[in-house]
Amino acid sequence: MKRVLFLGRSTKHFPYVASILEELAADPEVDLMLAFSRKWSKSQFDSALISFCHSFPDVSLSWIPYIKSNALLNIIYVLRELETYLSYHNRTQQSQFYRLRWRSYLPHWLAFLADFYFFRCIIILFLKIGFLRALEAFNSRSTPLVDYIYDVRPTCVFASPANMRFCDLVDILIVCRQLSIPLIYLTLSWDNLTTKGLYHVRPDRLLVWNKTQFNEAVHIHKLAPHSISIIGSPFFDKWFSTVDRPIVNDSLNLDKYILYLGSSKNIAKDESYLVEELSVALSSSVHSSTRSIKIYVRPHPANKLPFARLKNNPMIHVLNNTNLPSLDDDKNYFYSLVRGSTMAIAINTSAIIDVTILGGYCGVMLLKEYAPTQAEALHFRYIADSKSVALFTSVYDVADFLDNNPSRLNTLVCNYRSKFIRDFIRPFGIEISAGQLGYYNIKNLLDTMKIDYD
Repeated sequence: MKRVLFLGRSTKHFPYVASILEELAADPEVDLMLAFSRKWSKSQFDSALISFCHSFPDVSLSWIPYIKSNALLNIIYVLRELETYLSYHNRTQQSQFYRLRWRSYLPHWLAFLADFYFFRCIIILFLKIGFLRALEAFNSRSTPLVDYIYDVRPTCVFASPANMRFCDLVDILIVCRQLSIPLIYLTLSWDNLTTKGLYHVRPDRLLVWNKTQFNEAVHIHKLAPHSISIIGSPFFDKWFSTVDRPIVNDSLNLDKYILYLGSSKNIAKDESYLVEELSVALSSSVHSSTRSIKIYVRPHPANKLPFARLKNNPMIHVLNNTNLPSLDDDKNYFYSLVRGSTMAIAINTSAIIDVTILGGYCGVMLLKEYAPTQAEALHFRYIADSKSVALFTSVYDVADFLDNNPSRLNTLVCNYRSKFIRDFIRPFGIEISAGQLGYYNIKNLLDTMKIDYD
């Protein structure tokens, strides 16, 4: 039996890889083990992960051993973030917001020096001759991670994400690389390759969603094309199953409403004013059908607080359920929200893709104050350029659009929506899941590998 060790940074990321892990867990020839960073999981297991373990009781679940901090490890962590920061100087099409954000992860004195071209050249030279990799190899020789890997004895290691800031997964991946254990990574999300860190330990295989991410992996992360496989998006597999297609809950369709999809704090700290302005624009319409439209707000799970002040507005309803649609009840709830709405409105959130897949209509507010994390951001431009969403520059544009010809919604996005799904989410066809393709990639590697731990 071949043992696959999955390494995750946080248990909350489990839904992003669930469809691949389900395929592995169902294979009688695979012994699947899951391990997560306790630091980033806050010692909590995601509800979808708990449900998965109940469905597959033979799957082992554990925490990655903790490494005690030391002076050398702290230096290594800083150098990794510096290496990533330097790479942002070559991401010329990306918003400067993300470069400056990564700069803030560095000590102030180092960030100051990194602004000078001459200093950057010296650091790049040291990195090219393997200075950082040598420090990492020296530091990893005798750690609890070595004992852990020898105890688990994986045939291969599957990890995601492996390129987040201050990522302690890198330390265990270094040990795996030193033992010549095959490494397979999955691109976690739509912006994972453009707004996050580098892969400090190169994989034998990187699984990406589509051709766009393939090119990002080559040009930004300098990975060899033959080491990259396009599989589609495992995170959105949940919406394509005809068996699990949720039934619309009619109790949510009592009112005519717009579904407002909140963004994370990094994108927009406080969108409550925008929801309020949208409500005023709708209520000012000359058409009674537009004036009667309410707004249902689904905050981002990590950015709920700003919307609390809207609770007394009779035309705005802030939803309590902000769970990722991973479990059946949450999938049904979100599906019902989308299908029952007139349209969805957002600034920049992956929920736009959920709405697109589910056949809903989504409009995006293009506002100058959010340009650095929206119009100037690469991953957002993929959505905007696809024409699968409507673009508005003010809340009154939304009201005017609904006033004049809401039936245009269907003809506006129908054809573009299908093309976006084919190109970005399921590049090998609607019927072929990313989970299956990810599983085949891992299984093929398992069938050709034999690791000697003796």
